[in-house]
Amino acid sequence: FERLAADGKMRAAQPLFEEGKIITGKKTRQVADGPFAESKETIGGYVMLTVGTLEEAVEIAKEWPLLDCGCTAEVRPVAPE
Repeated sequence: FERLAADGKMRAAQPLFEEGKIITGKKTRQVADGPFAESKETIGGYVMLTVGTLEEAVEIAKEWPLLDCGCTAEVRPVAPE
């Protein structure tokens, strides 16, 4: 984090709580409380970077220490509003 911030690439980063809700349904909205232990994928937090290319973001993600613990990282561009 310190290196990315010093390089001016990290715009935001924050862990997320385990609690939450999931909303589903096409017509009738269903709300379920979390956390969801049966989930195959969870989001533990996010890091928002300012980089020139998606490839640059991928190279930064390859250095993520939690990859060594079996975690995964997803790299995606932010869509315009």
